[in-house]
Amino acid sequence: SAAEIRAQGSRIVFTNGLNDGWSVGGILESLAPEKGLISINLPNGAHHSELSHTYDPAADTEDVKEAHAKIADLLQAWLEEVQGSGASSDMQYV
Repeated sequence: SAAEIRAQGSRIVFTNGLNDGWSVGGILESLAPEKGLISINLPNGAHHSELSHTYDPAADTEDVKEAHAKIADLLQAWLEEVQGSGASSDMQYV
């Protein structure tokens, strides 16, 4: 449940392509941004459009490009945290 994820989880990105019928069952709002429980909704996204097996930025919609950039930034921040590179440990990601 969302409450269990909020209580026990950290550093999870939930992506939702809103043109995907399964998105209604997704986590559409960030559960705890301070813990890195972030939701990214792609209005023009479909099932797995943010996880394409081939990388072709020219074929991606702007929301997918923005999601890729945000995910890359989050992952970089999280890696810096766990590697102890001096990044802030208060997990403010929004």
